[in-house]
Amino acid sequence: MAVMDDLVGILEFYREAGVDTPLDDQPVNRLAIPEPSSDQRPAVASSARSVGDARPAGTSGLATPSAPASSQDLPARIAEATEIARQAETLDALHQALANWSGINLAQAVPHRVFGSGPETSSLLVIGDCPEKDDVTDGPLWSGSAGRMTDRMLAAIGRSRADTRMAAACPWRPPGGLASEEQQALLRPFLLRHIALGKPQVILSFGQTALRTLTGGSNNFLKERGRWHSIEVAADSGSMVPIVVRPTFHPHYLIKNPAQKRLTWQDLLAVKSRLTEKK
Repeated sequence: MAVMDDLVGILEFYREAGVDTPLDDQPVNRLAIPEPSSDQRPAVASSARSVGDARPAGTSGLATPSAPASSQDLPARIAEATEIARQAETLDALHQALANWSGINLAQAVPHRVFGSGPETSSLLVIGDCPEKDDVTDGPLWSGSAGRMTDRMLAAIGRSRADTRMAAACPWRPPGGLASEEQQALLRPFLLRHIALGKPQVILSFGQTALRTLTGGSNNFLKERGRWHSIEVAADSGSMVPIVVRPTFHPHYLIKNPAQKRLTWQDLLAVKSRLTEKK
């Protein structure tokens, strides 16, 4: 029955994404991704601010940043976060280091956290904004409606949670479900270290907060979705390793706006194609 439910879920996602014709007059390679034009080449994001996003139309913007008084020492706290994250040699050590760090107020204000779930290393890393309300401490990410949508999206490209690493840009769920710009800046070193330790080949990011935290940018999400980006993470050797990122709509947004599944399907095909190329 579980297998049948999974198959029905995949077919429902295909239908809502506009994939409603199994055959055509001529064979078509639907996994082929058009060669990007010169103005669509991946944008490289360094540790400085470069490429980011804005919350899709119909949703609210970022939460109000912390008070200016608490932001005066922000550069020093970012430097401290970077050093703490750098010293972590495993994901468990990184998780504990972040949980014990007093430099971000979420650790004291929010009772539970979900750092990540799935295999520690995977060719595909999915990054979302924060845990759902129903997620429990150190349990699987996105256990509610967004999680079920995520499972369908992964199944549509032949993946599952069993072979895909999941991570939250913000391991705690902030009030209102949105991390402030200051919180994103403080969490970014830990997220980049998470990526460096997991060594994914491709990152699929959900929504504006995840992309913004990944890249440190603030551009409009709708302009950034639909193309490849590139971030750099520090390898153990000290060299910088580029990793491609494909931003797409957050599962919560897709639940409320099913018409956008057509665009999400294009992003999923692009991810599947890139993973196939890297085999």
